[in-house]
Amino acid sequence: MSVADRREEILQLLYRHQRMRVAELSEMLGVSEVTVRRHLAQLAEEGKVRRYHGWASLAPEAAAERPFRERAEQAPEEKERIAQHAASMVPDGATVMLSGGTTTARIVRHLRDRTGLTIITSALNIAAEVVEWESCRLIVCGGLVRQGSYQMIGPAAVATIQQLTADFAFIGVDGITTRHGLTTSDIFEAQVDAAMIRASRHAVVVADSRKLGRTGVAVIGPVSEIATLITDDHAPLHVCRDLEEQGIEVIRV
Repeated sequence: MSVADRREEILQLLYRHQRMRVAELSEMLGVSEVTVRRHLAQLAEEGKVRRYHGWASLAPEAAAERPFRERAEQAPEEKERIAQHAASMVPDGATVMLSGGTTTARIVRHLRDRTGLTIITSALNIAAEVVEWESCRLIVCGGLVRQGSYQMIGPAAVATIQQLTADFAFIGVDGITTRHGLTTSDIFEAQVDAAMIRASRHAVVVADSRKLGRTGVAVIGPVSEIATLITDDHAPLHVCRDLEEQGIEVIRV
């Protein structure tokens, strides 16, 4: 196995398990701990992993850049519960904005039985699903497609959103803290998400518990700009309390 393949295997394992001991990686890869540490040192230098004493985890920015299908397989049960609850908030006839993301992609599947919806999305995969619905109006934000996330970004996407309003905006994020606010891994994606939040009457962040307490490199906005966070029941209680003190409704499902 080449060095590049070995390092990709390490990244895949860290993405799947979130945090691993060097000894665990050594055993699973069938190589020495010295070899694992050497690979981790290089990956850390590239900003892809974070190292602790005897441990390693995937850097949040690197986790966000994993292929969409791979990210969709992470915490599927939690994301499904979040998606079901989010969809239950939407009545017939509502106008709904959906950002790109693995959880927002699940939300839209639970909206198919609604009538008279208007769906506004910046995500190609969501648009491809909704376009088949007979009782729904679809508005797609144009722009440059960001490979790996199916999301359209750039000035054209932002300009489209700025001309619209919605009852709800469901936004996926890579991190949420009271200090750094809502964050993601791409500055242009952050601009699109921020525009959706400002264009909606009720902005909802959908994020599994792994995202709480983490920060991405690009700021979407302060947590005060959203009304609700829907997360799973593994969400750290102290983070939830901090958000609630900021006036955010936190729903753990």
